[in-house]
Amino acid sequence: MKFFILCKNEASNIKKCIESLLNCGMEVVVMDSGSVDDTLRIVSQYPVELVNYKYTNHCDAYNQITSSESQSVCGIFDADMEMTMALAEEIRSIHSDIDVVKSPVQMYVEGVPLKRGSLYPPKPIVFRTGRAYFESIGHGECLVTGIKLVCTKSVLIHNDLKDYFRYLESQVRYAEKLADLASKGHLTWRDRLRVKTPLLIAIAPLYSLFVRGGVFSREGWLYAIDRLIAEAIMYHRSLRRNILGERDKSS
Repeated sequence: MKFFILCKNEASNIKKCIESLLNCGMEVVVMDSGSVDDTLRIVSQYPVELVNYKYTNHCDAYNQITSSESQSVCGIFDADMEMTMALAEEIRSIHSDIDVVKSPVQMYVEGVPLKRGSLYPPKPIVFRTGRAYFESIGHGECLVTGIKLVCTKSVLIHNDLKDYFRYLESQVRYAEKLADLASKGHLTWRDRLRVKTPLLIAIAPLYSLFVRGGVFSREGWLYAIDRLIAEAIMYHRSLRRNILGERDKSS
């Protein structure tokens, strides 16, 4: 099976992602969208295909891959994900009439497994090709309705080892996109809550800690703090955008 890896400046992650897929017997295509760090040198050390790709967003990238790939089934990973042998074997055993395979996500925090507290939903990773499966919704994307979907028992590893500054940059980028969508009225109810009130700044980390059980580990607390920061950035950028807009109108 062929797996596509979407990446840009993923030197800290790309090695373990590629090796996890190759070790499970997968064919690998790295779709790089302009890396300027050590990513391309690392990729060149492996028997994989490297494609220069103009990235716009995940929705477009996923739909382009699943619509145009010649093999009947393909997989798509972000560079901070890892395949396990158990997950690969389960994927291969799934009946061919399934459109999309999702997997529960095992989050890691600073390279340590997060046993409790994760808010990350199961992630679609394998697709029957020949059609598009995603539509834009809020600052992300979701699966279209009317598809045959199955979720694996085996987990997908999400282990992002990039510098923390990169994490903050990505959250600011998501927040700016969310603020743009808010100005056009294209938001989910959850995203409307994000940009209109500061409630999720408190709700997300508290839910992670006390409902999902993150309170019982240091990794759980660190993850909850990250969620607090992410929600705070999203509300901050929207609030800032509104204040600047009102100032410009009054000047």
